[in-house]
Amino acid sequence: YDDRGTVKVNPVVSERDSTPWTEAFSRDFWGQPMQDSDSHKSFRPVTTLSYRMNAAWWGMEETFSFHMVNVVLHAMVSGLAVLGSEPWLNHPTASTMAGLLFATHPIHTEAVSNVTGRAEVLCALWYLVGFVVYVHGCPCLGSSFWSQAGATTTMLGCTALAMLSKEQGVMLPATCVVWDLYVNGMSLESLMRGRAVKRVLARSLASGIGMLVIAFARLHMNKSADKFTPGVKQVQPAFIEEQNPAGFASDLLTRALSVPWVWCTYCWTCLLYTSPSPRDS
Repeated sequence: YDDRGTVKVNPVVSERDSTPWTEAFSRDFWGQPMQDSDSHKSFRPVTTLSYRMNAAWWGMEETFSFHMVNVVLHAMVSGLAVLGSEPWLNHPTASTMAGLLFATHPIHTEAVSNVTGRAEVLCALWYLVGFVVYVHGCPCLGSSFWSQAGATTTMLGCTALAMLSKEQGVMLPATCVVWDLYVNGMSLESLMRGRAVKRVLARSLASGIGMLVIAFARLHMNKSADKFTPGVKQVQPAFIEEQNPAGFASDLLTRALSVPWVWCTYCWTCLLYTSPSPRDS
């Protein structure tokens, strides 16, 4: 269903002769201009351009290639999951098992099997690349300034790429800050003293500011009016009830609890996966 909108009728992907690749930076994930009310404001040019390259190399008719690229990307992400879990688990066997669990867990089925799911896979790829670079570039309080600055800058670049694959990638700096404070055993008391500790705070501050700048730049792409951009016409997406029934519920509590319910459902699925019942399909 979604693959039709993201690939088949997306002019950036399907009309390559008449649509330049730069159009990916002015259209949403579904091929609509970002300034249109029909646009859902899901701006993911990195994923869209990956579809375009896919179609350019193997054609639009060969759907197998789109699925194969997803599988290859998932394998790369699984390998990065091994590297990303090492700083937390501190044991090669444990991190390898974590990577194998990640690779084979059925919760990833939809993201890998659906062509549209490449947004999640690419987001995870850049997310983990940034995290791995950060944790190995800042392995301890004694790392050199240039090592820490380079790792932080690269991580913020990966944040932008992850976010331009799918929006939640913008949270990478927050993950790195949590890791930094955890691995260095930072407490409220220790945060107030020591030169080395100040470096941790400097990295955290740089990561936080970078995340806010990237997030604000992304929100600006929505082409909506705000207090900081005079003269920009406000254009909000025009959703319909079929696309988001909970969002149209008259009861405020129903709308407020719908998102946490999805979070709880996914957390439960991570722990105990069961096949959907007929009433869920």
